Amino acid sequence: MRSSSILILLFTACLLCLPCTALATKPEVCNQADKIYKSKQFEKALQLYDQCLQKPVGRKRKALTYNNRGNAHYHLKQYDAALADFTLAIKNDPQLDPPYGNRAGLLMQLKRYDEAIEDWNKVISFRPRDAAVYDCLGRCKEKLKDYDGAIKDLTQAISIDPKYARSFFDRGITFYHQKKYAQAAADQTRVIKLNPKHYNAYNYRGTALMAQKEYDKAITDFSQAISLKKDWATPYRNRGLAKEAQGDLPGAVSDCQQALKLRPKDRQATACLQRSQKKMSVSALN
Repeated sequence: MRSSSILILLFTACLLCLPCTALATKPEVCNQADKIYKSKQFEKALQLYDQCLQKPVGRKRKALTYNNRGNAHYHLKQYDAALADFTLAIKNDPQLDPPYGNRAGLLMQLKRYDEAIEDWNKVISFRPRDAAVYDCLGRCKEKLKDYDGAIKDLTQAISIDPKYARSFFDRGITFYHQKKYAQAAADQTRVIKLNPKHYNAYNYRGTALMAQKEYDKAITDFSQAISLKKDWATPYRNRGLAKEAQGDLPGAVSDCQQALKLRPKDRQATACLQRSQKKMSVSALN
Protein backbone atom coordinates (compact mmCIF):
# COMPACT_ATOMS: atom_id res chain seq x y z
CA MET A 1 0.00 0.00 0.00
CA ARG A 2 1.41 3.40 -0.95
CA SER A 3 0.69 5.78 1.91
CA SER A 4 0.44 9.55 1.83
CA SER A 5 3.68 10.57 3.52
CA ILE A 6 6.03 13.41 4.26
CA LEU A 7 9.47 12.53 2.93
CA ILE A 8 12.50 13.95 4.71
CA LEU A 9 15.68 12.75 3.02
CA LEU A 10 18.84 13.91 4.73
CA PHE A 11 21.46 14.64 2.06
CA THR A 12 24.33 12.94 3.85
CA ALA A 13 22.69 10.18 5.82
CA CYS A 14 20.05 8.60 3.58
CA LEU A 15 17.73 8.73 6.56
CA LEU A 16 14.03 8.61 5.84
CA CYS A 17 11.49 9.80 8.41
CA LEU A 18 8.22 8.91 6.75
CA PRO A 19 5.11 9.58 8.84
CA CYS A 20 2.10 7.60 7.66
CA THR A 21 -1.23 9.37 7.28
CA ALA A 22 -3.11 7.02 5.00
CA LEU A 23 -6.18 6.22 7.11
CA ALA A 24 -8.76 8.96 7.58
CA THR A 25 -10.82 7.12 10.24
CA LYS A 26 -8.96 6.50 13.47
CA PRO A 27 -9.40 7.08 17.22
CA GLU A 28 -8.98 10.68 18.35
CA VAL A 29 -5.94 9.80 20.44
CA CYS A 30 -4.23 8.56 17.28
CA ASN A 31 -5.00 11.83 15.49
CA GLN A 32 -3.71 13.73 18.49
CA ALA A 33 -0.50 11.67 18.53
CA ASP A 34 0.17 12.50 14.88
CA LYS A 35 -0.39 16.22 15.52
CA ILE A 36 1.94 16.20 18.52
CA TYR A 37 4.56 14.32 16.50
CA LYS A 38 4.40 16.93 13.74
CA SER A 39 4.94 19.64 16.37
CA LYS A 40 8.13 17.79 17.38
CA GLN A 41 6.99 17.00 20.91
CA PHE A 42 8.37 13.51 20.61
CA GLU A 43 8.22 12.38 24.26
CA LYS A 44 4.54 13.33 24.46
CA ALA A 45 3.90 11.75 21.06
CA LEU A 46 5.30 8.45 22.35
CA GLN A 47 2.83 8.45 25.22
CA LEU A 48 -0.06 9.11 22.90
CA TYR A 49 1.06 6.45 20.42
CA ASP A 50 1.16 3.97 23.29
CA GLN A 51 -2.45 4.88 24.10
CA CYS A 52 -3.41 4.61 20.43
CA LEU A 53 -2.03 1.08 20.27
CA GLN A 54 -4.26 0.10 23.20
CA LYS A 55 -7.35 1.00 21.18
CA PRO A 56 -9.22 -1.62 19.13
CA VAL A 57 -7.70 -0.63 15.81
CA GLY A 58 -6.99 -2.82 12.80
CA ARG A 59 -3.63 -4.09 11.64
CA LYS A 60 -3.20 -1.31 9.11
CA ARG A 61 -3.74 1.37 11.75
CA LYS A 62 -1.33 -0.47 14.05
CA ALA A 63 1.25 -0.51 11.27
CA LEU A 64 0.89 3.24 10.77
CA THR A 65 1.18 3.86 14.50
CA TYR A 66 4.23 1.65 14.94
CA ASN A 67 5.91 3.45 12.04
CA ASN A 68 5.19 6.89 13.47
CA ARG A 69 6.18 5.83 16.99
CA GLY A 70 9.41 4.51 15.51
CA ASN A 71 10.07 7.95 14.03
CA ALA A 72 9.53 9.53 17.45
CA HIS A 73 11.97 7.04 18.99
CA TYR A 74 14.47 7.90 16.27
CA HIS A 75 14.30 11.63 16.98
CA LEU A 76 14.95 10.86 20.63
CA LYS A 77 17.97 8.74 19.59
CA GLN A 78 16.31 5.58 20.88
CA TYR A 79 17.52 3.59 17.91
CA ASP A 80 16.83 0.04 19.12
CA ALA A 81 13.26 0.99 19.96
CA ALA A 82 12.89 2.69 16.57
CA LEU A 83 14.11 -0.41 14.73
CA ALA A 84 11.73 -2.59 16.74
CA ASP A 85 8.78 -0.35 15.86
CA PHE A 86 9.60 -0.22 12.15
CA THR A 87 9.79 -4.02 12.19
CA LEU A 88 6.42 -4.27 13.95
CA ALA A 89 4.95 -1.91 11.36
CA ILE A 90 6.17 -4.19 8.58
CA LYS A 91 4.80 -7.29 10.30
CA ASN A 92 1.38 -5.68 10.66
CA ASP A 93 1.27 -4.46 7.05
CA PRO A 94 3.99 -5.78 4.72
CA GLN A 95 2.59 -3.64 1.87
CA LEU A 96 3.21 -0.35 3.69
CA ASP A 97 6.38 1.16 2.25
CA PRO A 98 7.52 3.91 4.69
CA PRO A 99 8.69 1.52 7.45
CA TYR A 100 11.06 -0.23 5.03
CA GLY A 101 12.66 3.08 4.06
CA ASN A 102 12.81 4.28 7.66
CA ARG A 103 14.40 1.04 8.82
CA ALA A 104 16.84 1.05 5.91
CA GLY A 105 17.93 4.61 6.63
CA LEU A 106 18.49 3.86 10.30
CA LEU A 107 20.36 0.63 9.50
CA MET A 108 22.64 2.69 7.25
CA GLN A 109 23.27 5.13 10.06
CA LEU A 110 24.18 2.17 12.29
CA LYS A 111 26.50 0.86 9.53
CA ARG A 112 24.48 -2.34 9.11
CA TYR A 113 24.70 -2.06 5.35
CA ASP A 114 23.80 -5.65 4.37
CA GLU A 115 20.50 -5.40 6.22
CA ALA A 116 19.87 -1.93 4.82
CA ILE A 117 20.34 -3.25 1.27
CA GLU A 118 17.54 -5.78 1.81
CA ASP A 119 15.17 -3.02 2.87
CA TRP A 120 16.17 -0.64 0.07
CA ASN A 121 15.47 -3.39 -2.45
CA LYS A 122 12.01 -3.76 -0.93
CA VAL A 123 11.49 0.01 -1.18
CA ILE A 124 12.42 -0.18 -4.87
CA SER A 125 9.55 -2.63 -5.40
CA PHE A 126 7.25 0.17 -4.21
CA ARG A 127 9.19 3.08 -5.74
CA PRO A 128 10.88 1.79 -8.92
CA ARG A 129 11.41 5.30 -10.31
CA ASP A 130 12.79 6.93 -7.16
CA ALA A 131 16.36 8.10 -7.81
CA ALA A 132 17.01 8.75 -4.11
CA VAL A 133 16.34 5.11 -3.24
CA TYR A 134 18.79 3.81 -5.86
CA ASP A 135 21.31 6.34 -4.56
CA CYS A 136 20.95 5.04 -1.01
CA LEU A 137 21.29 1.47 -2.26
CA GLY A 138 24.43 2.40 -4.17
CA ARG A 139 25.91 4.11 -1.12
CA CYS A 140 25.40 0.95 0.94
CA LYS A 141 27.26 -1.08 -1.67
CA GLU A 142 30.05 1.50 -1.82
CA LYS A 143 30.49 1.16 1.95
CA LEU A 144 30.74 -2.61 1.51
CA LYS A 145 33.33 -2.06 -1.27
CA ASP A 146 31.02 -3.57 -3.86
CA TYR A 147 32.06 -0.81 -6.23
CA ASP A 148 30.67 -2.35 -9.41
CA GLY A 149 27.29 -2.85 -7.75
CA ALA A 150 27.39 0.70 -6.42
CA ILE A 151 28.18 2.14 -9.85
CA LYS A 152 25.27 0.22 -11.36
CA ASP A 153 22.78 1.55 -8.81
CA LEU A 154 24.09 5.11 -8.90
CA THR A 155 23.98 5.10 -12.70
CA GLN A 156 20.38 3.92 -12.49
CA ALA A 157 19.62 6.82 -10.15
CA ILE A 158 21.14 9.23 -12.66
CA SER A 159 19.15 7.71 -15.53
CA ILE A 160 15.96 8.31 -13.54
CA ASP A 161 16.90 11.86 -12.57
CA PRO A 162 19.82 13.39 -14.51
CA LYS A 163 19.66 16.47 -12.29
CA TYR A 164 20.07 14.54 -9.03
CA ALA A 165 23.48 15.87 -7.97
CA ARG A 166 23.84 13.47 -5.05
CA SER A 167 24.17 10.46 -7.34
CA PHE A 168 26.88 12.07 -9.48
CA PHE A 169 28.71 12.96 -6.25
CA ASP A 170 28.45 9.42 -4.86
CA ARG A 171 29.38 7.82 -8.18
CA GLY A 172 32.41 10.11 -8.39
CA ILE A 173 33.57 8.92 -4.98
CA THR A 174 33.08 5.31 -6.07
CA PHE A 175 35.06 5.85 -9.28
CA TYR A 176 37.83 7.33 -7.12
CA HIS A 177 37.90 4.16 -5.01
CA GLN A 178 38.28 2.21 -8.25
CA LYS A 179 41.20 4.50 -9.21
CA LYS A 180 39.23 5.74 -12.22
CA TYR A 181 40.33 9.27 -11.52
CA ALA A 182 39.29 10.91 -14.79
CA GLN A 183 35.74 9.56 -14.41
CA ALA A 184 35.72 10.60 -10.75
CA ALA A 185 36.67 14.17 -11.69
CA ALA A 186 34.08 14.23 -14.48
CA ASP A 187 31.28 13.26 -12.11
CA GLN A 188 32.26 15.95 -9.62
CA THR A 189 32.25 18.45 -12.50
CA ARG A 190 28.63 17.43 -13.16
CA VAL A 191 27.83 18.05 -9.49
CA ILE A 192 29.41 21.51 -9.65
CA LYS A 193 27.39 22.40 -12.76
CA LEU A 194 24.21 21.41 -10.93
CA ASN A 195 25.26 23.05 -7.66
CA PRO A 196 28.12 25.58 -7.98
CA LYS A 197 28.32 25.97 -4.20
CA HIS A 198 28.91 22.27 -3.49
CA TYR A 199 32.21 22.67 -1.63
CA ASN A 200 32.68 18.92 -1.17
CA ALA A 201 32.50 18.34 -4.93
CA TYR A 202 35.35 20.82 -5.42
CA ASN A 203 37.34 19.00 -2.77
CA TYR A 204 36.75 15.57 -4.28
CA ARG A 205 37.44 16.79 -7.80
CA GLY A 206 40.67 18.29 -6.53
CA THR A 207 41.60 14.96 -4.97
CA ALA A 208 40.95 13.16 -8.26
CA LEU A 209 43.00 15.75 -10.17
CA MET A 210 45.83 15.44 -7.64
CA ALA A 211 45.83 11.67 -8.19
CA GLN A 212 46.45 12.46 -11.89
CA LYS A 213 49.27 14.86 -10.89
CA GLU A 214 47.32 17.86 -12.17
CA TYR A 215 48.43 19.87 -9.17
CA ASP A 216 47.62 23.39 -10.40
CA LYS A 217 44.03 22.42 -11.17
CA ALA A 218 43.76 20.54 -7.89
CA ILE A 219 44.99 23.56 -5.93
CA THR A 220 42.41 25.74 -7.68
CA ASP A 221 39.65 23.34 -6.63
CA PHE A 222 40.85 23.10 -3.03
CA SER A 223 41.02 26.89 -2.88
CA GLN A 224 37.43 27.10 -4.14
CA ALA A 225 36.33 24.57 -1.50
CA ILE A 226 38.03 26.71 1.15
CA SER A 227 36.33 29.87 -0.11
CA LEU A 228 32.97 28.14 0.25
CA LYS A 229 33.69 26.60 3.67
CA LYS A 230 36.53 28.32 5.46
CA ASP A 231 36.27 26.31 8.69
CA TRP A 232 36.80 22.91 7.02
CA ALA A 233 40.21 21.32 7.57
CA THR A 234 40.17 18.82 4.71
CA PRO A 235 40.73 21.15 1.71
CA TYR A 236 43.50 22.98 3.57
CA ARG A 237 45.24 19.65 4.16
CA ASN A 238 44.71 18.53 0.59
CA ARG A 239 45.96 21.81 -0.81
CA GLY A 240 48.99 21.44 1.42
CA LEU A 241 49.65 17.98 0.02
CA ALA A 242 49.37 19.32 -3.54
CA LYS A 243 51.76 22.16 -2.77
CA GLU A 244 54.19 19.71 -1.19
CA ALA A 245 54.08 17.60 -4.36
CA GLN A 246 54.85 20.73 -6.40
CA GLY A 247 57.76 21.67 -4.15
CA ASP A 248 56.02 24.70 -2.64
CA LEU A 249 57.14 23.79 0.87
CA PRO A 250 56.29 27.10 2.60
CA GLY A 251 52.80 26.89 1.10
CA ALA A 252 52.47 23.29 2.24
CA VAL A 253 53.54 24.21 5.78
CA SER A 254 51.07 27.09 5.94
CA ASP A 255 48.12 25.02 4.70
CA CYS A 256 48.88 22.03 6.92
CA GLN A 257 49.23 24.29 9.95
CA GLN A 258 45.82 25.78 9.20
CA ALA A 259 44.34 22.29 8.77
CA LEU A 260 45.72 21.30 12.17
CA LYS A 261 44.25 24.39 13.80
CA LEU A 262 40.86 23.23 12.58
CA ARG A 263 41.45 19.50 13.17
CA PRO A 264 44.41 18.94 15.54
CA LYS A 265 44.46 15.15 15.14
CA ASP A 266 44.61 15.08 11.32
CA ARG A 267 47.36 12.54 10.70
CA GLN A 268 47.88 13.35 7.03
CA ALA A 269 48.24 17.04 7.78
CA THR A 270 50.68 16.27 10.59
CA ALA A 271 52.78 14.04 8.34
CA CYS A 272 52.72 16.59 5.50
CA LEU A 273 53.79 19.36 7.89
CA GLN A 274 56.64 17.32 9.32
CA ARG A 275 57.91 16.26 5.87
CA SER A 276 57.75 19.80 4.51
CA GLN A 277 59.49 21.32 7.52
CA LYS A 278 62.22 18.67 7.34
CA LYS A 279 62.78 19.31 3.63
CA MET A 280 62.97 23.04 4.30
CA SER A 281 65.55 22.48 7.05
CA VAL A 282 67.68 20.29 4.78
CA SER A 283 67.44 22.86 1.99
CA ALA A 284 68.53 25.64 4.37
CA LEU A 285 71.63 23.66 5.36
CA ASN A 286 72.59 23.28 1.72
